[in-house]
Amino acid sequence: MRFARFVILVALFGVLGTFFSVHAQERYVKIERVELDGQKLEVTDFIVDLYADPKSRGVRARSDRNGFFVPTELTDKDLNVVLFLNPQRFRLRFHQVSRKFFDSSWTIGIDTAPFTSENLGDRDPSEVHLIYYLRPLSQPNHWQIVTEMKSKLDEQYPPAKPPLQP
Repeated sequence: MRFARFVILVALFGVLGTFFSVHAQERYVKIERVELDGQKLEVTDFIVDLYADPKSRGVRARSDRNGFFVPTELTDKDLNVVLFLNPQRFRLRFHQVSRKFFDSSWTIGIDTAPFTSENLGDRDPSEVHLIYYLRPLSQPNHWQIVTEMKSKLDEQYPPAKPPLQP
């Protein structure tokens, strides 16, 4: 009888230990703020697709209203991130986001026409579709800004696989 209890306890701790060690390796990225032309934007839903390579099939990250989980198999890589923000229906594509960015909360910003000169730089505004950025709060001086040109709007990533359930 004691041996059976011992075996059950060892099995239970083994299962629980495996469950918590796998989930401890996932990274949670909180999206602190989304800005549209400098003003806070209420986002009711978003989808995050993660790609280790833009030519391969990505993974749809599990997400909630405040952020998303980076799957364990992707935590040690720089990733291409595609964010779909609703209800405004923005699709934001960030290329080769440093793995260090996933250790921090983010601010996502979107600049629409007329664009701020700081974000526009020396680009012709008539050729720019959208400007957006990702700023990790732990590294405010290291952010990624993307200028989406009208001529490049047809570039697509392959569809992502559904998220893995915990």
